[in-house]
Amino acid sequence: MHVLDHSSAMGLDAEYTPTLTEWMRIESQTPWGFWRDGAYLEVSFMREHTLLDPVKPGAYVVTLRVRTAREEARSLVEPENRDRWQEHLPEVLKQLDWAREKKEQELGARGITIQKDYRDPPLVN
Repeated sequence: MHVLDHSSAMGLDAEYTPTLTEWMRIESQTPWGFWRDGAYLEVSFMREHTLLDPVKPGAYVVTLRVRTAREEARSLVEPENRDRWQEHLPEVLKQLDWAREKKEQELGARGITIQKDYRDPPLVN
């Protein structure tokens, strides 16, 4: 599970159940993303850093963020361009697609399996 080893920016696969060892390595505020019918839900957590012993009870704060598809699309655009986000969104999406393709090629060349059937949720623009 590449995301657990390298970056919390991509979020986590909601269909994968991490082992306890993997769970303890997940950085605070790493998101799980869900969507359905134009609604987006992001779930993340922060753990109490003084309670990290996996055989003892811990403490977590769970954060839920709900957005419409329009809000989700707007959030992809840099803050200074959000007043005209619909004009900027197509270029941002192209850049994100390019960055993803480049990263997938790099990881594939290193022998890491890439989930090819994944599709981003549709955005309203």
